[in-house]
Amino acid sequence: MKAKGTPDLRLKGFRLWVHGREFPDAQDYWTGNWLVISAELHSGHGRAWVERSACLMTADLAHFLNRVDQEDKDGGPSRWELTLENPLEPEVACAFARTDAGLRAILTLTANPTHELHRACLNVSETEWQDFKAQLHVLVERYPVRAIPEEMQGEQL
Repeated sequence: MKAKGTPDLRLKGFRLWVHGREFPDAQDYWTGNWLVISAELHSGHGRAWVERSACLMTADLAHFLNRVDQEDKDGGPSRWELTLENPLEPEVACAFARTDAGLRAILTLTANPTHELHRACLNVSETEWQDFKAQLHVLVERYPVRAIPEEMQGEQL
């Protein structure tokens, strides 16, 4: 894994670096919003990584953060589930569930979707959750969604 420096998102054994937009000069929604990322996942079963893949869109981050912030604003029900992933590119997924037992994260890396899947299920403290949300806010501010199509204008991105 060649990603160096401080990761943009981190939670326990999960690290994600954003290297920039795949097409930095593109201003349209479908081309200008893909982020090139590297990610790694350390768990009790070993280490997995995805290196320099354009597999996450700015809209994925913005939509996920909007849902997270809405849960907080509403006082957060005792039970909910949220997932950060792009269904077109299944390499990285972060799912969170708040249950009566606390907050759980299911972190998944799939460098080769037809042959491998690496998943870690973790208990997450409230402090770790707040730190993760703050990191998301920084990323969404750094990489805003470009040129939202008219048919998507009403959606919460």
